[in-house]
Amino acid sequence: MGRLKLKRAWDELGINVIFADSPQAKGRIERLWETFQDRLISELRLEGISNLEGANEYLHSVFLSKHNRKFTRKPTLEEVAYKPIPEGMDLDRIFSLKEMRQVHGDHTISYKGRKYEILPTKTRFSFAKAYIEVDKYLDGSIHIFYQGKELKYRAIPMLEKRYISSKVSALVGVEV
Repeated sequence: MGRLKLKRAWDELGINVIFADSPQAKGRIERLWETFQDRLISELRLEGISNLEGANEYLHSVFLSKHNRKFTRKPTLEEVAYKPIPEGMDLDRIFSLKEMRQVHGDHTISYKGRKYEILPTKTRFSFAKAYIEVDKYLDGSIHIFYQGKELKYRAIPMLEKRYISSKVSALVGVEV
């Protein structure tokens, strides 16, 4: 997911993201990685550790606790920064991939090589020419919205290409 797609989700969640794009911010993380690369490798050699399992054990039981004791600072504000998820917030919808589509005159849309028929609602018979939002949830399901309200739809079965070409060839008089 690109930064713009994530930005949309962050905006919907009310999260203000501050990117570490400055050289100073990049330097902090690079110094941290350099510490891990230089110091950790040296300590593993001193301890005679040469396999992945031993390195992971040393990292989690010794190195990180020693590193954290040395470099951890008390926060200026001790309050918890996490906020509870507001009631009624639909995280599935927020973390979905969203695309706009215009409904064709036959009440259908095309999405990812498939056609879907938008079904009428109690208040609106036709959505022809309307712009709708197609959301693909993380579980792969498709949801279609118009002005924030979810619409019912049905997937139109795809015809086999061989069947279509035989029908066309019969009309034209050419064998396939």
